[in-house]
Amino acid sequence: IHTSRMTLADDVNLEEFVMTKDEFSGADIKAICTEAGLLALRERRMK
Repeated sequence: IHTSRMTLADDVNLEEFVMTKDEFSGADIKAICTEAGLLALRERRMK
């Protein structure tokens, strides 16, 4: 849900990520996805 409008790299496996992070809440996962998206945008802008 948090990545539905994001373009993800082919090697991103969200199911594996979520299943291995039992201690994270939905809000934690949303924050991680948002931060990862922002970092990707910054990296692309720097090129």
